[in-house]
Amino acid sequence: SSDISRVNAAAGLSPVKVNRDLILVVKKALEFARLSGGAFNIALGPAIDLWNVTESDRIPSDQELEAIRPLTDLKNIMVDDTADTLFLKDGEDGVVLW
Repeated sequence: SSDISRVNAAAGLSPVKVNRDLILVVKKALEFARLSGGAFNIALGPAIDLWNVTESDRIPSDQELEAIRPLTDLKNIMVDDTADTLFLKDGEDGVVLW
């Protein structure tokens, strides 16, 4: 499985050692998120799944959107540059990288 799949599977459980290139990409993505004021967000997987725009016209309720908000918070993405690990913390199902 891919590094991203392993990180997502371990969300909320433990850090995952990943390829150095992924560490660099995630760090750059977090920088772009900061520079864009959060408009660029690699943790929007739960929101994309909830909206499911390719298969449905249903608009999620405010309660559903509030429930996933913690899962899209970039502060939940922990990058350990020294150990080359990524850890997705918080939220019942963890953050999901896209």
